[in-house]
Amino acid sequence: MMCYCSLGLLILCITIQCNVGLGQQNGDIRLMSSISINQGRVEVYHSGIWGTVCDDQFDINEANVICRQLGFENGAEKATHRASFGQGTGQIWMDGLQCTGTEDALYKCKSNGMGIHDCAHREDAGVVCKLNINEPSSHKLSDVRLICPPSSRNPNGKCNPCFERKGCPNLSDPNNVPGVQGIVQVNIDNKWYPISSEGWSLTEAKVVCGQLGYPYTSRIPHLSEIWPTRRHHFCYNNIACNNPGAAFRRRLRKTVLDNIQCAGSESNITECYYKRATLQPSKNLNENVATVQCIYDEVKSDQCIDENDNTTEIVRLRAGALPWIGRVEVRKNGKWGTICDIGWDLKDAHVVCRSLGYGSAKKVFFRSVFGRGIGYVHYSNVRCTGSETSLANCLSTEQTKLQAEVTTYCNAHTGDVGVECNIPQTCHSKEESSRVTNNSFVEVKHTNSWGRVCAGSIDTNAAYVVCKENFKNFATIVKKSTDSTYSGVYYIGAIDCTGDELRIDECKIALNARSSCLDGLMVTVECSNNLPDLVPDVERFKQSFRYYPYVDRLPMYYLTCAKEENCLASSANNKPAAHIRTLLRFDSLTMNFGTAAFSPNQRREEWEWHSCHNHFHSFENFISYDVLDVNGNKVAEGHKASFCLEDSYCSPGGYSQYRCSSGVQGISVNCGDLYARHLDCQWIDITGLESGEYLVRQIVNADRLTSETDYKNNEIECHIEIKQQYYLTVGDCTHSDH
Repeated sequence: MMCYCSLGLLILCITIQCNVGLGQQNGDIRLMSSISINQGRVEVYHSGIWGTVCDDQFDINEANVICRQLGFENGAEKATHRASFGQGTGQIWMDGLQCTGTEDALYKCKSNGMGIHDCAHREDAGVVCKLNINEPSSHKLSDVRLICPPSSRNPNGKCNPCFERKGCPNLSDPNNVPGVQGIVQVNIDNKWYPISSEGWSLTEAKVVCGQLGYPYTSRIPHLSEIWPTRRHHFCYNNIACNNPGAAFRRRLRKTVLDNIQCAGSESNITECYYKRATLQPSKNLNENVATVQCIYDEVKSDQCIDENDNTTEIVRLRAGALPWIGRVEVRKNGKWGTICDIGWDLKDAHVVCRSLGYGSAKKVFFRSVFGRGIGYVHYSNVRCTGSETSLANCLSTEQTKLQAEVTTYCNAHTGDVGVECNIPQTCHSKEESSRVTNNSFVEVKHTNSWGRVCAGSIDTNAAYVVCKENFKNFATIVKKSTDSTYSGVYYIGAIDCTGDELRIDECKIALNARSSCLDGLMVTVECSNNLPDLVPDVERFKQSFRYYPYVDRLPMYYLTCAKEENCLASSANNKPAAHIRTLLRFDSLTMNFGTAAFSPNQRREEWEWHSCHNHFHSFENFISYDVLDVNGNKVAEGHKASFCLEDSYCSPGGYSQYRCSSGVQGISVNCGDLYARHLDCQWIDITGLESGEYLVRQIVNADRLTSETDYKNNEIECHIEIKQQYYLTVGDCTHSDH
């Protein structure tokens, strides 16, 4: 992209390549090697050739002259040196510039003379010009929206169609792509006004559609297509008016943001260049307001992924409270991995969000804000323009080409990136279906009446949904409490949620109104953005089978503690001391890659002392161990009744603080709890299991007794073959989410 300006005439080139010889004069200038219209390497046109400017003595005075010549009336924000926008090629036209800052063209400044220099292109000068010139400080620009006739609006008063999250995209028929069109309005001083069509193009329309949550724009419709008749009934901002049509026409005749110009990579229309934000009379009602037609995909959820397609690059978001926010993960060559945050910015995030079916990116996150991912790091130093359809089309640096310290930083997942995407308007009612009162008590709206939920009527999944709907974050603690001051309706029954819903009214609700709760106990919830994320280590699991196949045969005489803690199959009951049990041993390393420490689900006073092992067990059913046959039927169960949780191992950036021996239990962030195969109960009782092929499975926190940011990564499994004399061979080991 480039911009150039003939003397006295401003031309801002946004998405097209301008022909070199088209009406250009000696002294014309342009900015190169940037996707933003207000910055770039400075180039000067002379004798039919474009050439660069040397940075010797180049400062803010020269930059101000250049920016004003290009039409940025507020001048320069800064002058740049040392080819900060990349090195040019060919001629270097100007060196030794000495501008006073008042000249109206760069060629009027003193210099060594055209083509006289002692520079190389590594000294090419650049500028960053100030945007949004002449915007009065009294005006406050905020949101953007589309307006359309009443007949084209959904139940919420927004332009149709409604956006639905469910289902997989099907765009095989290009004539049947869902879309929305309307007049573009921006909010200024809490009132809505249409944007002027002066300078309006598909580039600006793309920014608006992305901001509104739509990934694509198709064309710019004529006003008559959107509003085919002048007879309508519409008022703005609750303005009292007897003639809504007249009020609407009066508002259309005042436009804002004259001569708006976007690069296409902006997240918000107010980030684009515009000449002024003041209200201007429209020259022609039918031609002087900006319009757009946006189209969208339905969101490409996990259910839409073809697990057998290892050739297509797929993107997903993980560990965010909402579907459109989270850690970015990419499946490349059949392997899931993350992206390192070196060079990561909004332009890269735009590509991710649009590939997911959302609009542009609203926000980017660095340094593993959503916790660390696992496995591969597929990309680092990503350099997208924002217009690509896939990250594979962007420039990036291979891990092997990074400096050693950077490679270590990336491979440790310390810098995993995240995004928040813009989403379209949904068809849900704006009225909330749940709320949290007195800081913690859960209330729901059922049969048009609000009431508090009694204890036992809501589980962790439903609590998740309450926190999403009210605070856009996670449920950390679900408890039961009393409140003697409450005198409203009580609801008892069941709210059945999967945890993926965004509102309580999306769940299955079976509640009955009561005058009180049993013992006066009601549900309370605490919400937070920070939660643990338990991830079993599949490599440690695999190695404990592959390198140390361990099938143990022990008499009941040595298994007294194991029997007490329910670590043996039920067939071991009432067996004599000489009876032999066959035990399949393995390691379990459970890491916490979340953003908060993992704490036991039981209070300290509820911990159970186990004299056999001389420590407290703080978590019932922390991990479930199973053996399945080839048809998925459970053939042996090694249910782990309880654990003592501690920091057995910490990865870089993790700090150990929990020890069973100290009485303080838990798993710190980026640390793990290791139960090695030699420990008592670290096995599955496979007594009586015949030779054959099986699947050994571990599921951490299977009953979701403690909240996490992501439950999809809690399961690992290994294929094994048991031969005669319990000789063991191990096949593939996989992670449920990778």
